[in-house]
Amino acid sequence: MLPALRPEQIIFAYYTKYSIGDIVIFQHNGMEKVKRIAKIDNDKVWVLGDNLAHSTDSRNFGWIKQTDIIAKVIFPKDRVNARISRTKTKSFSRRGSTSR
Repeated sequence: MLPALRPEQIIFAYYTKYSIGDIVIFQHNGMEKVKRIAKIDNDKVWVLGDNLAHSTDSRNFGWIKQTDIIAKVIFPKDRVNARISRTKTKSFSRRGSTSR
């Protein structure tokens, strides 16, 4: 999951609702894997690694079941999603509020 996560990096995760762009931990072939959700279709999820050239993900093993997802990664805060979130929030200055 480079560059968002490094090997052996400590992460915090919990089970919650998830959406496209979230990094999740899921069970696949008896292993726990960490990937980013790219598509959601009813009860199936398409996951991709951030390092597309070296990732083994849904392009190799196909869709995973939503029930195979164990948790959503919440820390460290994903820089990509953090940037997206900031662009959707309002910033306030002494002159009043402005939208970014």
